[in-house]
Amino acid sequence: MQNRPKRSILVRNELQTHFTPKQVAVALDVSESSVKRWCDSGLISTIRTVGGHRRITQAGLEQFLAASHRNCRIPLPDRLGSFKESDTNEPPQSTTISDDVVSSISGKFMTALIEGNENDCRAIFHAWLNSNSLASFADLILCPVFEEIGDRWSCEQIDVYQERRGCEIVVRLIQEFRNTIRKPSLDAPLAIGGSPSNDPYTLPGQLIESVLLEGGWRAINLGTNIPLESLGNAIRVERPRLFWLSVSDMQDPASFVEQYREFSMSISNDVAVVVGGRALNDRIRPKLKFAAHCDNLRQLSDFAAALRGVRRVFGSSSN
Repeated sequence: MQNRPKRSILVRNELQTHFTPKQVAVALDVSESSVKRWCDSGLISTIRTVGGHRRITQAGLEQFLAASHRNCRIPLPDRLGSFKESDTNEPPQSTTISDDVVSSISGKFMTALIEGNENDCRAIFHAWLNSNSLASFADLILCPVFEEIGDRWSCEQIDVYQERRGCEIVVRLIQEFRNTIRKPSLDAPLAIGGSPSNDPYTLPGQLIESVLLEGGWRAINLGTNIPLESLGNAIRVERPRLFWLSVSDMQDPASFVEQYREFSMSISNDVAVVVGGRALNDRIRPKLKFAAHCDNLRQLSDFAAALRGVRRVFGSSSN
């Protein structure tokens, strides 16, 4: 028989108590999405209601607390109904992470990507998301790792297939993450976006869409290599609150600036246009009109939250 941790304090009832992921998240001071990931990965024993909703038993929770050495007090039974399910997802607060830890995780993740070890990549990815946001993983781990992989490819230290395979692995991990996010409500604000002509990079759009979905937006990634004129048509038809343009590659800067000028003139002022991407350097950005420029996904997440009027609180980790 497993001993209970001395510091874990739980209310005992004669009848088995079931908790929602939201209640457990509040009690543990973590995000609801983290609790759901723990449930889906088997770290917390979970049952399903007739409607398919997760419910956590008191025994299952006690076992998790014992294994993870957490200190927690579960609310009294007469207070269980006071927690209401939120209509939006709440990204985890980023914890303070030292440069040494980030460097170590990045090295392990890069090695796993290059070797095509998807299981190791998945373990690192989900371990990070247990206490940090997707945006922080993208900014602190993914971007530096793919920059390094790109450098190694250019120096012929790795083959192109290894870089492409790594991208496919990350795309699958992002999709798995999205499966844990509650679908946004029908009245949630709409965000759409994509990449312009001659930009074939798919990963930025996948990440942006997922970060916005996590923040409660109805986010739709339109794809890559789309003419700005067509993106403008999408804005006029779909009427989003936020539009993002990710520009990772640009063959003709002068032509892009001219096309963007025509594009921006056709956009209504009630659409917040957000631009980003490594191709938008200091020489090009001053020539463009936009509501916000984001160097990373943390900035995009903050801007999107402010646009919705949602106050977000993060840890002090730098991105």
